[in-house]
Amino acid sequence: MSKSDKPIEERRQHRRYPVEKCRVRTLAGVGEVINISMGGVCFRYVDDRRMVTRPGGLGLFLEENDGERLDNLSYKVIWDHAVSNGLSVHRTCGIEFQELTPQQVEQLEQFIWLVTRSEPKGQLSD
Repeated sequence: MSKSDKPIEERRQHRRYPVEKCRVRTLAGVGEVINISMGGVCFRYVDDRRMVTRPGGLGLFLEENDGERLDNLSYKVIWDHAVSNGLSVHRTCGIEFQELTPQQVEQLEQFIWLVTRSEPKGQLSD
């Protein structure tokens, strides 16, 4: 068995949920959420600088309903890289939530349920 034949070990602690019509806001601008979990979020954005260079609080919100939002979430950038599809270049970023309060954890769980509608409330924390 070669190295490429070995199964990849899953290291994530939380289930990821695909998301549509959800945005993320940082000091670097606004991006489109690809997926979200209780541990972090993956999103794409257009910017000439990496998220690493722009610290600050993170906000999540629904495109169609500005009333549904989470603000001031602490985070750590895990990775951030450029992706080109031949026509344009955008960046994809993965962040990990940091030091969330119990209230923020509860709000995040409700927000994930709202944007995914894939699990009943109370079932998201794996």
